[in-house]
Amino acid sequence: MITSLAILLTLGVQIPDIGGKEQVEQMKKLSFLVGDWKGPGAFEVPGRKIDVESTERVEIAAGGTAMFVVGKHFMKGPNDQKLLIHDAAAMMFFDLATGKFRMRTQLANGLGSEFEVEVKEKGIVWGFDTPTTGRSRFTMNLTEKGEWHEI
Repeated sequence: MITSLAILLTLGVQIPDIGGKEQVEQMKKLSFLVGDWKGPGAFEVPGRKIDVESTERVEIAAGGTAMFVVGKHFMKGPNDQKLLIHDAAAMMFFDLATGKFRMRTQLANGLGSEFEVEVKEKGIVWGFDTPTTGRSRFTMNLTEKGEWHEI
């Protein structure tokens, strides 16, 4: 199949439009996220704040119809050892059926979810409810300096 596609491209044959144009256009609204991000952060849980070093890798995928986000967050352990305490992957996409952005997540502990993402100028907001912690809301914005800031 790949050989056939290469031959068609070489011959200048028009490849038929198989869809995705609307999703690609919508996903351009998230292009400010693309890149490798790293910096200090903190996880706040009831009664405790944990300082972390965070990384986020964001890339366009599936012909521009999706975006992958891989986040890893480390805390200092004994003897300054780096302990991975949060390891997550997500795929963001524009859902044509609802006209909204969505995110599917998967955590290292096997849990995952899907929820709506609100896209703002240079930022996104998403959240979810859990029986143990209640409502969690995440707000990510690029600062005026172009830095990733998330609460």
